[in-house]
Amino acid sequence: MSDDMISTGTRKTPGGADTAAACMEITVKSHLNRFELCAEPGTQLLAQIQRRFHGGKRLEISDAGKKLTACVHQEQETLIVTKDSGESFSASLEYREDAEGSRIQKSLVRPPMPEKLRFQIPQGELILVQTEQRNFEIYLDGRKVIEMSHMLRRTKKIRILSDMIPKDYYGIVFAMAIFMLHDDDIEIV
Repeated sequence: MSDDMISTGTRKTPGGADTAAACMEITVKSHLNRFELCAEPGTQLLAQIQRRFHGGKRLEISDAGKKLTACVHQEQETLIVTKDSGESFSASLEYREDAEGSRIQKSLVRPPMPEKLRFQIPQGELILVQTEQRNFEIYLDGRKVIEMSHMLRRTKKIRILSDMIPKDYYGIVFAMAIFMLHDDDIEIV
């Protein structure tokens, strides 16, 4: 085992952050107002995501030790991420448009589905793409690095395809995908 490997199967990036081994499987268990990201084949807890209803749409991400690591909240069509280090960035939801620049809607009553979300991380540009089947593909500088499936089920699956993204971004990416997934929900009052 090389010097840059540690016992958990992670590797240090040039910036010193831990990255996960390629082809890691993560199961996301849904609970009331909470999600748990657990590594397979065991059920090692990687992160918890808690819904907060005060102050608008907000998801708080904690590590396995329940220490708050980041917060993602939505303001209209913008997702804002604030990490515990004070680092903050935002990303705007992108929708499919026709030739005239109008958003394409599948239904007269349902809002359009967000198709993409782009933001910069230290490793490069990260793009979340939502498919018509409500699965997600995540690309880092054009290379597919994460797949998310079963997003409408109680138990969701995340497949890490590359070690290019640090583990502390898994919860952030999942939280952003949850906001994209539910952006076109119809709220009945």
